[in-house]
Amino acid sequence: MQRLTRFVTRSRRHPSLPLDVARLPAPAALAARIVWARRCSNEQASVDLALRLVATAKALPSPHAEAWATAFARLEEDERAHVAITVEVLGALGAPVPAPQPIESRRPEESLCELFARDVAVGLLLCEAVSASRFASVVAATDLPDFRERIAIFLRDEVAHARLGAMLLPGALRLLTEDVGEERARAYLRREVGAAALELKRVVAHDVAEVDLPPRRAQPSQNPGVVEPAVDAHAYYRALSRSVAPALAGLGIALV
Repeated sequence: MQRLTRFVTRSRRHPSLPLDVARLPAPAALAARIVWARRCSNEQASVDLALRLVATAKALPSPHAEAWATAFARLEEDERAHVAITVEVLGALGAPVPAPQPIESRRPEESLCELFARDVAVGLLLCEAVSASRFASVVAATDLPDFRERIAIFLRDEVAHARLGAMLLPGALRLLTEDVGEERARAYLRREVGAAALELKRVVAHDVAEVDLPPRRAQPSQNPGVVEPAVDAHAYYRALSRSVAPALAGLGIALV
């Protein structure tokens, strides 16, 4: 519970530098509008996931349910702050804010424990680890202080969110095991994380195998938080090997 308390009570950072988009080269400004709109959509979806985790946690048959719900409420606050940053950036760029898109709903055959395990394993551990890895690459490439400061806020929080997923996954697996049995529980998580990882491979790594990726290279200067697709692809594989696979392996689940 101490680690949960540290997650909930950790300090929050806010942007202190005003955005200056007038100095952006036209190609960089165009790329920024596209990428920051995508980030806005992702963060909007993360708010919805956090809200569902709060509601699910409160309904779970666990003595830790209330503590989990409190952690997810902090998660929601983080994600709303991220949305606000993306809206600020898009406004400065003169770009529209995308309409929120619904996340995948609870499946008819899915128990509450299955939904919780899926959201913790996929929504937190996998997706937030990949996001953190991508933001680490973006921070390194972003040489404009105002944009770099905002990306660094994302990075700090996404690292904490991925660690929250790894922290809560053993408890989610225990609940799922009590619900459907050990064999089905592990098979369920293996299947769900595997399918989501393949979808991220398609979206983030463009279905390119790690061995076929081009080497990473220096990104353009005057950078408002935009990187080439190959940089994102390298970050995806780095997250799988360094964060996701070890967390699953510790529970006896292989990421295939």
